[in-house]
Amino acid sequence: MSKRIAILMLVCAVLVSAKTFTFTLSSTTQAGAVQLKPGQYKIKLNGPEVVLTDQYGHQIETAAKIENSDRKFPQTAVMVSNEDGGSRIVLIELGSTNSKVVFQ
Repeated sequence: MSKRIAILMLVCAVLVSAKTFTFTLSSTTQAGAVQLKPGQYKIKLNGPEVVLTDQYGHQIETAAKIENSDRKFPQTAVMVSNEDGGSRIVLIELGSTNSKVVFQ
């Protein structure tokens, strides 16, 4: 019986850690080393990895790190910097969590 409970807890932990968040870009924007076209994207945290998926289902890999904040973010928000003639994602606050994804 305790073995079943341990397996159930492990499965629940994996499902919670792999939550997906959605955001939309209105213009071409740099995210780490990749350039993202305008459109809707999903960002999925899979442990220490960050996976972006575009509206067509293509997965995009880029360098990012996950940091925790002192407060919980009410909604998913993208912070963009407009410098050197282009847009660059600085970070994404993940709604209903205290986590943010910081791009290099």
